[in-house]
Amino acid sequence: MKNTAKTGHAKPSPPAGSKSECPPFLYQKGAALPHRDLALAEGHTTLQVVSARPIQFETITPNRARYHWWPSAREQAQAPAAIQATYAVACALGFNNVPPALEAPIPYKTIEQRCSVRSGVDVTCGAVLDRLRKDSHGNVQGTATPWPNGTRAYGQEPHKRMQRWMKRLSKGAAQEPEKYPRYDDMVAMIVLDYVTGNWGRLETRTWHGLPDQNRIFAWGYARAFPEQLGSEDHQQLLDRLHHVQQFPEHFVTRLRELPLGPLERAIQNTFPPDPANEARLNGWSERLATLRSYVGMWTTQL
Repeated sequence: MKNTAKTGHAKPSPPAGSKSECPPFLYQKGAALPHRDLALAEGHTTLQVVSARPIQFETITPNRARYHWWPSAREQAQAPAAIQATYAVACALGFNNVPPALEAPIPYKTIEQRCSVRSGVDVTCGAVLDRLRKDSHGNVQGTATPWPNGTRAYGQEPHKRMQRWMKRLSKGAAQEPEKYPRYDDMVAMIVLDYVTGNWGRLETRTWHGLPDQNRIFAWGYARAFPEQLGSEDHQQLLDRLHHVQQFPEHFVTRLRELPLGPLERAIQNTFPPDPANEARLNGWSERLATLRSYVGMWTTQL
């Protein structure tokens, strides 16, 4: 990754493998989140631990932009790359509810000086700092994603609200996507969880969006692209996919035209050189083939 810590400006990962530019991250109907520089190396920035496993910080920059930041750390060295690779897949499939993945290295000393822990998170800054991995420049590599103000948790599966929404994904159920874009969002999240092998969703099962409950944001891919996905986790992710029997037309078109070679190379190049990358890519390829076969059962376009 390119070292940007001297300027403090994060750069979005490129829409690897996509024939077209990434769709804008739409956090409200017709409203894209404005892109702002992530000035993490400048003053007055907060760095608060909001999760211990995986390690996750919330940061508020001087211009009041809010981000969540996943650092490279012991036991999650692949997390920043997994989030970036997932964003590349989301771009290629045309999903607009996945926040941009920004390369964002932060000096270790900055984290040490500004670290705090959110109430209720059972960890200390000292324990977190011990797990962070510094590079030769004294920076901690990481990936940041924008976190729109007002974002809230809808609850955890199988919350009654989510059960009600999931029923709308069955064949023939009315969805009114123009009025309720959350149904397309649900498809995007479930598809991404499966194809990237995101077993972390099976632990948290938490959905996030805005208070009007009309958008669902696809976050939480620090554990995507595992070296080996357990058979039980794979089955659970596949069972969630089987709830979906209606797919947005634009997604089906993108899936049919997916540029496999460039996308696979981009995914592989996102991760640091590691023998495990071949296993990651093989798992992704197998799940993609399963996804295409399943979507083909419900549409004539594949």
